[in-house]
Amino acid sequence: MSALGKTPWIDQAMRSAWDRIVAAAPVAGGVPRLIDGKRFSVEEYGCGHYGCVMPTQDPRVVAKLTSDPTEAFFVTAALQLAARDPDWPEGIVRYYGIFRTPGSYRGRPIFVIWREEATDVGFLLEGSYGDRYKSEAIRLLMAFKDVAALVRDTLARSSEPFRMVEQASRRQPSNDLVASMLGTRNPRERIPAWVKGAERVALGLAFLRYTAQMLEHTYYMDQVGTTLGYYLDAGLLLADVHANNLGLVKDRTGSALVITDPGHAVPLLPQWAQVEVPILP
Repeated sequence: MSALGKTPWIDQAMRSAWDRIVAAAPVAGGVPRLIDGKRFSVEEYGCGHYGCVMPTQDPRVVAKLTSDPTEAFFVTAALQLAARDPDWPEGIVRYYGIFRTPGSYRGRPIFVIWREEATDVGFLLEGSYGDRYKSEAIRLLMAFKDVAALVRDTLARSSEPFRMVEQASRRQPSNDLVASMLGTRNPRERIPAWVKGAERVALGLAFLRYTAQMLEHTYYMDQVGTTLGYYLDAGLLLADVHANNLGLVKDRTGSALVITDPGHAVPLLPQWAQVEVPILP
């Protein structure tokens, strides 16, 4: 992929902390590549709303500069989980390290992340409407995303979100209602108006676990479903995973699609309230 080097704030952020980023690279060859003949301009694979992904000197590793605090939170939490559980979920890229840099962008802190390289991000499910297996996998993933957003928004309106999750854990939503939600184009339309607060969170979380299990039985997204369920059980809700942030890791066996961007990660347990991204040395 050709070098772009056209995002000024990325170049500025990298230049301001270059020596520290080079020294902190958690893997050999993890130094971002510079464009030949340019006055300190890094190569870019692609950029989104919050940041850019850049190749490094190791083709299996990419670096990412992002101003998204929810992604930074999730990566830090995922690395903490990995330190206790060496079996990294197969349905997501592997992260190697993260630091908060001294810079900022539009008033938001900037983070540097190193992760596993993935290709074909957002393109592997093209033509899905001609393939009923792909279509079903996408339908399940979008249903998960839709209800995950509902849970996220419900918790965001609460002054005590962890207490609401704890209250929700004591509820037992109807299995028939959960199943009926998955049988409609818009699962949220099946939620009765009287279901609010902890009851709504309980129903939403039950639906998410059910949908993740359904994804585990699809041909295209079995590992993605397993991964969404793994983090949900660990108290981390990935609330914005969709087809455009799935990609392919080519040098792994037993895995096809992987999550390349966790989207808006929501902490469900108090233990995650203390997560702090380490400062770049």
